Amino acid sequence: YQYEPLNTAKKQIRLLRLQSSGPSSDPHCEISIFDLSALPPYIALSYAWDEDSKPKSTVMLDNKKCSAGQTLCAFFFHFQEICGKGDHPWIWIDQLCIDQENVQEKNHQIPLMSTIYSQCSHVIA
Repeated sequence: YQYEPLNTAKKQIRLLRLQSSGPSSDPHCEISIFDLSALPPYIALSYAWDEDSKPKSTVMLDNKKCSAGQTLCAFFFHFQEICGKGDHPWIWIDQLCIDQENVQEKNHQIPLMSTIYSQCSHVIA
């Protein structure tokens, strides 16, 4: 997956929204960039990442494959069951909302995490 660059001068973050998908398909999400000063309502996920030795699963971000841990994929399936088929809320998940291969982006986003968690409507742990 190729991330669209963030504008660090505007303190931007990415948020995901789960799209309805079948129980046997990979989770599908849309991903969008928002200025930290103009965020829509969103929730944040706080969880332990899978170990590197565990097999990876696939999440579809804007119809493109992205590797994710099995724990995160399991969250998406359970979250969809809870939310049903209606509109799903925006979600911030560090593993997918931060380009983990981009050191410069990670160094910019990590100091924003306290603001990201404090501005969300709920934290799911």
